[in-house]
Order: sequence, then structure tokens, then C-alpha cells
Amino acid sequence: VVPDTLLQGEGTDVVITGRSFQRGLTLRPGPGVRVSGGVSVSADGGSIRARLVADAQAAPGPRDLQIINPDGGQVTAPGALTVESAEPPPQIAGVAPASVDRGAQVELTITGQAFREGVTARLSGPGLAFGETVRVDAETLRLPVTVAANAALGARDVVVLDADGAFDTLPGAVTVRSGLAVEGVDPDRVIRGDRGLLLTVRGQAFTDDVRFVFQAPGPGAGVAITDAVRLGATRFLLTVDVADNAVEGAYTLQASRGAETVALPD
Repeated sequence: VVPDTLLQGEGTDVVITGRSFQRGLTLRPGPGVRVSGGVSVSADGGSIRARLVADAQAAPGPRDLQIINPDGGQVTAPGALTVESAEPPPQIAGVAPASVDRGAQVELTITGQAFREGVTARLSGPGLAFGETVRVDAETLRLPVTVAANAALGARDVVVLDADGAFDTLPGAVTVRSGLAVEGVDPDRVIRGDRGLLLTVRGQAFTDDVRFVFQAPGPGAGVAITDAVRLGATRFLLTVDVADNAVEGAYTLQASRGAETVALPD
């Protein structure tokens, strides 16, 4: 069948090729689709010309095409026609946040257009669980996501699928990270009165918005961070001043990013 796609609410002239078609035959193009006008059969019985109209409310999806000759002979072509929605397909413009950490529960905001009732959103790949997609309006969706502690790291595609089967994909829109972690500090000993001392912090999922603080083991003066420079996803360089009367003992290094806080004790 050429063309084999029908648009809701519109008529389409199609050509059906085969053999042994008889004049006076009957076309049955499936639910929500009708034949408009006459059906023309070629002299050699090898083709049919007809105008098919898909109702405005016809359900999108495939249709079987049945052809019945006057002598009772018939044939069915499964899925020979497809009805497509007249509405524009969904389009994704962006996703925020663009990264999620292992073990986290986050709500993604997906922006775009043509988000209709019944739309769903998902991310590709294993290790993710999804709540119900919330359609705020035609341009905004919210998707709760739970990231497993062992979810595969790396970029994930975001897919938006509407109830008619139309969809859009934004490749690599969200990245799964290992999760904020502090693994060590070098050097791990300081002396009272040190000024401008450089400490290298090792960890995971470091970003520019991570904030560090040393927590003293008791009340009193301590270790102040005067500068922090990210050297990559696993390194930070801290400049610290140690008070002349700093409390002695093991300090805890705390790292925070938004509501997320982790610590390296002692």
C-alpha cells in the first residue's frame, strides 16, 4: 500500500498492488477508516486505487486491510495501514537537573512542547525507578526518579511518549554520577599556626558547587578553609589556616552540595 500512513481527519489517495483483484471488490481498511468514493481496479487486476479517510478520532496505530472479491475470494494484509495522530508529536527542549547521583531520589523537570494528557517520560538504561509522570502543562513535565546505589554510570537518554505512540528522545540528557563522597585528605596532619597550608581532598562526584568545612572535635578555634579549587571530579585543593589555639584532635571534613552532605570522619 502506497502511501501506507493515514492522518487523523484527512483523506489519502492510496494504491494497493497485488494480483487477482476483481472489479466490484470490497475494501475494509479497519476501524476508524473508511473508503470515500469509488474503488478503481486496473484491467490486469494487479492494482487498486482508492481514497481512504481516517476519522478525526480514529485511534492511532496499525490497521489490517481486508480485500474481498465479488466471487468470495479474500485476503488480509496485517498492519498494511497506519493511522497517525494529527497532533504534533512531543518535543523535548531540556531536562533539569542534568545529573543525578547513585542512591539519590530526584525530581526531573522536562521542558518542551506538545506534551498532551496521558504523556509519560522515562530515562534509558538500568538501575532507575520512576514515579508517575506529572504533566504541569503542554510545555512542562515532572518525573520522580530513584537511582539505585549500583546504577550504571554515564549518560542516559530521556524519552517522552504520548498516549498515541508518538515520542521524542533527547540523547544523553541526564548523567548518572557515582555520588558525592569524601575518601581522604593529604596531608592528614596539620600544626597549630599553619597559614596557607594546601590540602588535597580525594573523593567522588566533585563539582564546583561543593562546599567543605572542618568540624573540630570540641568547642574552640579550629581549621578555617580560605580557598577551594576543584581539580576534577575526584580532587579538590583546599587552602587552610590553622588557628594558633586550634583544638587538638581528629577533625571531621564535611562536604555539602545543596541538601546532600557527606563526611570523612577523623
